[in-house]
Amino acid sequence: MTRVSLKHCFFAALFLVVFGLGLAHTIVFRYAMNPDGVSYLDIGDAFWRGDWSAVLTTYWSPLYPFILGFALWLTGSPPAMEFTVVHVVNFVLYLGSFVAFLFFLRTLLDREKIVDVYDRSIFFVFGTSIFLTVALSMITISYVTPDVLVALVMYVVSGLFIIFLEHPKVRHYVMLGSMLGLGYLTKAILFPYALVVFVLLFFVVKKDQKRNFGLGVAGSIFLLCMLPWAFSMSAAKEQFTFGETGTINYAWFNNGVRPFVHWQGEGDAGMPTHPTRKIFDNPVVYEFNDGYTVTYAPWFDPGHWYAGLTPHISLLNTMYTLRVGFSRLVSDMIYYFSFILLMVVVLWWREEDKKEMLLGFWRTYFPLVISSGIILGLYVAVSVESRYTAPFLMVVPTTLFVSIYASTKKRDLPYARIVIVAGTVLAILLTGGRNINDVTNAFISSPRHYHGEVAKGLEDIGVPTGESMAYIGHASGGMNAYWARLARVYIIAEVPEEGQKIFVDGSIEMRIRVLKVFADAGAHWVVWEYAPLYAEQEGWQRIGQTVYYIKKL
Repeated sequence: MTRVSLKHCFFAALFLVVFGLGLAHTIVFRYAMNPDGVSYLDIGDAFWRGDWSAVLTTYWSPLYPFILGFALWLTGSPPAMEFTVVHVVNFVLYLGSFVAFLFFLRTLLDREKIVDVYDRSIFFVFGTSIFLTVALSMITISYVTPDVLVALVMYVVSGLFIIFLEHPKVRHYVMLGSMLGLGYLTKAILFPYALVVFVLLFFVVKKDQKRNFGLGVAGSIFLLCMLPWAFSMSAAKEQFTFGETGTINYAWFNNGVRPFVHWQGEGDAGMPTHPTRKIFDNPVVYEFNDGYTVTYAPWFDPGHWYAGLTPHISLLNTMYTLRVGFSRLVSDMIYYFSFILLMVVVLWWREEDKKEMLLGFWRTYFPLVISSGIILGLYVAVSVESRYTAPFLMVVPTTLFVSIYASTKKRDLPYARIVIVAGTVLAILLTGGRNINDVTNAFISSPRHYHGEVAKGLEDIGVPTGESMAYIGHASGGMNAYWARLARVYIIAEVPEEGQKIFVDGSIEMRIRVLKVFADAGAHWVVWEYAPLYAEQEGWQRIGQTVYYIKKL
């Protein structure tokens, strides 16, 4: 067998491992959904029915829901299969992000002149283990969000950063502008990331006419991608904006503003212009029938409900948020990437001039460190979740490890190879253990399309699509009412979590008054999750074999 054939077989084997583990996650989590995912699906529907006023939200970015909407339109899948189709889309994006990661890793190995077939093979196995950790344990493709698409963009841009250190060609500038533009359309935080990238490249790339032309091309493509969305969004909201996700989240976590839904002016960051309306006090009932034909309007367009928000820097709150965010970041680094840090220390310890080695790494790769660090800093100042920070957190230690390995092997090849082999084995064991545990636990719990059962039950009872519903839900209320998305009904009023105990323990007269205000708000049916035993005596009907009950108003 020729060297080329062996190379193809090797990468095919890596791809099969990535494919198999991703497919296992896709199958066992095929019925999973989350509040963000429902909003993305509703926006995707709006795209493909041409409802541009619904598409233009300042909180959610457009690319991911566009892709989801296209997939549902293309497959023509019935509602019962909708969540499965969404997870297939995530699986395809996951495979695309693996190709992008290989591009980054290959570029890094070429830059460090690691050309030996044995070394490169070990690094690709090692890198695949890191990729799987990020994609399946941190981002988790079972979660319906665009974070896997953000990772894809990050890997390509990081690879291009390395190419720009030497001899970039025009096609690389075209790729850069395209990826940064698509990145902004994927998640608004990639707008400041793009600005940082352009500024760094202006100083890093060799100053000549080719650089100026290339950056002009990249900048033009980026603007061509982002300006139509930014201007359309600004026109719809009657104020110039690149997106309000960051400002809203900052107010949630730093200004005492009630997060997510039903802000009535709590905190010290302004008063809502058009909040959800409190129509009953004890228990509290909110109504939000503002003409949205979506599953759950308060989480469909937070920018609308949080209009009037005026975030401001609160030193004590910001210090607390920074401390919490930084501790989470450090915890993730230790939990997921401690084996990389351990190998970095083991190799670095053998360096004769330890300080010079680190300075050399900084001089070469500071654009990667700065660009990733700024995004991580923005997240630390607001909210840190593993799925947000994973690709930015992984790139720098991986680059540092490859750089130190390349330096060490020049003086002590056997030692360097022992370290990389040991690290690769450890990475495989850790990654394999986490994924086997996740998949096994999910499989043992017997995945059940519970929300699909509720939607089918509503259909059997005779609830037509497009109906206005009220909801008395558990935990996060309507945000977790995924059955409403599948049944194509719209929740327009609810008793939120803080009012449910009062509703359950109160008198029947009080419950009758609540049902009346539901009806006055425009609801035709009300669904009650975890209704107590007396519910059937009061005229509630159980929905199939679920814990949900329904009553016609």
